[in-house]
Amino acid sequence: MKNPFKFGTVVDKEHFTNRIEEQQEVRNVIDSNNHLILISPRRYGKTSLIKNVTSHLDRPIISLDIQLTTGINDFASQLLKRVLKINPYEKLKHFIAQFRIVPTIELNPLTGGMDISFRPSEKDNFATLEDVLNLIEKIGKQWKRPIVVLDEF
Repeated sequence: MKNPFKFGTVVDKEHFTNRIEEQQEVRNVIDSNNHLILISPRRYGKTSLIKNVTSHLDRPIISLDIQLTTGINDFASQLLKRVLKINPYEKLKHFIAQFRIVPTIELNPLTGGMDISFRPSEKDNFATLEDVLNLIEKIGKQWKRPIVVLDEF
């Protein structure tokens, strides 16, 4: 007999069971535009819960697993890459041109994706991250406010 439960990975649809109260609580916090921090032991389904709730909302999602980043500069680059996945570069280029350190954005012909990098000095790392976070705020004021999900924080 095959185990009906899927674990060890993000689950959705038929594998995501119940958690109706938790889903409603998360939805309420998101709808109120407040910050939400989920804390529990590993493998309790925090990522699955957030992905399930946000998949039913009519707002753009910027999702990043921080565990995969190597520092502030990489975090800012990866976050900007996620922003550009939901907003075309043409729409945002005038905002990005105002960054204190303008990123290098190149199309990767092998993956079809974008390679983004900043070349800041150590003292400028936080300025770079601040510019990306401010861009997300500007997007929210001009278009639909995005939901930012930072996983494995």
